[in-house]
Amino acid sequence: MTEPKWQRHEREVRELLGLDATITSGNKWFDPSDGITRGRHSPFPLYADCKCTEKHSFSLKLADLYHLQDRAADMGRRLIVPIRFHPAVGPQDYCLIGLHDFAELLDLIPQED
Repeated sequence: MTEPKWQRHEREVRELLGLDATITSGNKWFDPSDGITRGRHSPFPLYADCKCTEKHSFSLKLADLYHLQDRAADMGRRLIVPIRFHPAVGPQDYCLIGLHDFAELLDLIPQED
């Protein structure tokens, strides 16, 4: 059986970022998200909520982002929204992250003098 595109996207995000899977792709209130940094001493633990579409756009509501960000923060994680578009030429991947979280992530990169 062929793996659905959304499921493949979630799996590839977890593999690329070293995240753990959640029960039923985050559909349980006690184990939300599509991938999470769990039990590691990471300086930047993640909470991934993946989006995948075969269209050239998708709708994103601010209220949904607030909800996801609150859930991530309650767990001590940083929200990222990996987005995959599936046009005819092949998958195109992007990642939505809050600006302040992105700035903090950049600060973790050692600077050369």
